[in-house]
Amino acid sequence: MLRLEFYVASFLTSYLKRFIRNLTSDDLKLSIWSGEIVLANLEMRLDVLESEFSLPFSLDSGHINELRINIPWMALGSESVKVSISSIELSVSLSKDEEDFENEDEKFNQSFLSSETASFRQKPKITQTDEDLTPGYLESLLLKIGNNIDVEIQNLILKYVENDIVLSVNIKSVHLFPCEDENWTHGWAEISEHDPVVRRLCEIEDLTVCLDKRSSSGQISSYEEPVIYRCGITVRLLASYSSPFQRAIPDRLIVSTKFNKLAVSLSEEQLPMLMRINELGMALYYGKIKKPGMEVLAAGSDTIGET
Repeated sequence: MLRLEFYVASFLTSYLKRFIRNLTSDDLKLSIWSGEIVLANLEMRLDVLESEFSLPFSLDSGHINELRINIPWMALGSESVKVSISSIELSVSLSKDEEDFENEDEKFNQSFLSSETASFRQKPKITQTDEDLTPGYLESLLLKIGNNIDVEIQNLILKYVENDIVLSVNIKSVHLFPCEDENWTHGWAEISEHDPVVRRLCEIEDLTVCLDKRSSSGQISSYEEPVIYRCGITVRLLASYSSPFQRAIPDRLIVSTKFNKLAVSLSEEQLPMLMRINELGMALYYGKIKKPGMEVLAAGSDTIGET
């Protein structure tokens, strides 16, 4: 008889090995069955993250100091799987060496297609003789688990460097959790047939954005005051579905943002750098820049080139 625990464990193993380098199946199996996964000093698979989430930029480096996943095996249908990340550092750019990208992708494909990894990616077969866990029950329960994952990140560092511009974003904590009612109360989210919506709340604490100029040697001689200092943000995410069993992208997503605290400072030195960042952001949004290089697509008379 198929066990739900085996199904979830196999999925988590394949998912973690897909996005994180140098994980062994034996260590993961022991951690998953104990109900607590603790992994330290992790290097992320940057090429997989870029392709999986269709990122409009390139990831140059990604490191996680510690990852903890708590699985409530005895109450999977009523308690959230909790994911805690301590110190994650990401470095991004708008260009990446194409040869390095292909080599990285080839290495991943060779590892991913190995017999050891493939055995955990194989989806368990569900037969009609499984009385306790039918396909409909499994899918419904897995949807509930996915909708109620609780994620907390401590110390998120994002860095972007382009020519003489250094943009860094530091966040003390990010907490994304499910809500059980229309009052956005933290709890277990149930999707009803009459109201197929999922509510999530994201609390961002102490967001600081720094914008500095570096010299030709790559060093920052004088640091500017932060553009945004210790900002607090609350984001409400309301996803509407046509059916409570829909697994694809929601039919409608409403995002509401509230700034609990916002202090902005901008110097004469930072203004042209901010305008440049804004130009690049608009170019990415309208598809004028495509990866892997800083290639600019023709769009009327408007062009954004390299400085």
